[in-house]
Amino acid sequence: MAFDEIAGISAAEEAARVTVAEALTEAKRIVAQAHKAGKTDIEEARAKAAAELAQRREQARTEAQVQAQEIYQKAENKKAVLRAKAESRCGKAAQYIAERIVNA
Repeated sequence: MAFDEIAGISAAEEAARVTVAEALTEAKRIVAQAHKAGKTDIEEARAKAAAELAQRREQARTEAQVQAQEIYQKAENKKAVLRAKAESRCGKAAQYIAERIVNA
């Protein structure tokens, strides 16, 4: 009977070794699959981020152009107002100078 018990224990140990080996193999496969999926996710995230960055850059460039055009237009308007004031004052200044020369 002792031999049968030893044989049963040996068989159980061998079955446990096989189960552990199979579990290790399965664990390695799962880890490898997870790494592959992780790399794919990272690549997809990078591509998405690059596309979003390009879109935001273009949007920022467009907004900057609009703002620059608005600033330019305001400056042109202010310049025109200042030019008109200066031209009206030039006429008065010329008249004043002429009066001073005539009256001198």
